Amino acid sequence: MKLTASSVTLEWSDVRIFLAVAVSGSYAKAARRTGVSVMTVGRRIQALESSLGVRLVERLPNGYRPTSEGHALLPAATQMAAAADDLLRTASRRDPRVVRLSATEWDSMFVVRHVRALRALVPRLDLEVQMAHQPPSLARREIDLVLIENLPQEGALVSRRLGAMAFAIYGSAAYVARNKHARDEKKRFSKCDWVGFDAEHEYMPVSRWLTERRRAPATYRFTNAVAILEGVRASVGLALLPCWIADSEPNLIRLSPPLDDPTHPTFALFAADRRRDPILRAAVDGLARVYRAEAGALRGEKA
Repeated sequence: MKLTASSVTLEWSDVRIFLAVAVSGSYAKAARRTGVSVMTVGRRIQALESSLGVRLVERLPNGYRPTSEGHALLPAATQMAAAADDLLRTASRRDPRVVRLSATEWDSMFVVRHVRALRALVPRLDLEVQMAHQPPSLARREIDLVLIENLPQEGALVSRRLGAMAFAIYGSAAYVARNKHARDEKKRFSKCDWVGFDAEHEYMPVSRWLTERRRAPATYRFTNAVAILEGVRASVGLALLPCWIADSEPNLIRLSPPLDDPTHPTFALFAADRRRDPILRAAVDGLARVYRAEAGALRGEKA
């Protein structure tokens, strides 16, 4: 949302990030509060300072604090936040059957594959699924439910563990047939091409695992899991894939047992003030039952 007065144009999201920094005293904590990356926090603070023509925060040895100009703007920014919260509360009075869910690609794909089973368990449920590594804000009603791998350290949130995905090494039948080293536990890391995430996602356990063994990132790097899966299907190279999805691909060959590390735990997360929301709780209960029913496939136990 843009706010314009005379020659100054503000993005409300930038003001929200400034408030989060002012309250928490930390870019990292502000990132967790607002659901963006630490780098995005820094960029948006700079953009807001550029729009206003003043310096809003200063760096200290133990974090960040508002400058005198920033302190002067805090009351108005707080009023903007209160008004935005009122707006979101009003907007959230929509069809109560709709649950907006945000998840990483693997969990999104898992939910989509089992959405009919979920709907059978929760017939009243209408589900909207978003793929996102940095989920929208639960506190501000930008999303209703988040499936996440790592729980945040703060916030009025309720979490429930749903399950965990095991990974193994996979390649297409065609790639394995033309690359004799694909089945070699040691040589495949240096002699085969690999498909994985790009540098922005190097923090992910699967990326770190592969880089440590190859002493280099994947040969071909992509921004999302859908592209990685398609790359393996297209015989581009080997990859670490969740067993539940790769074992169901007729053209893919599993080249290792399910790995003890990395694994991908899945937690359902929602705002604490919605713990009595019947359709949201029913959605979480239904997801828990679906993950439990598919636990064997998630662990890589072949039928």
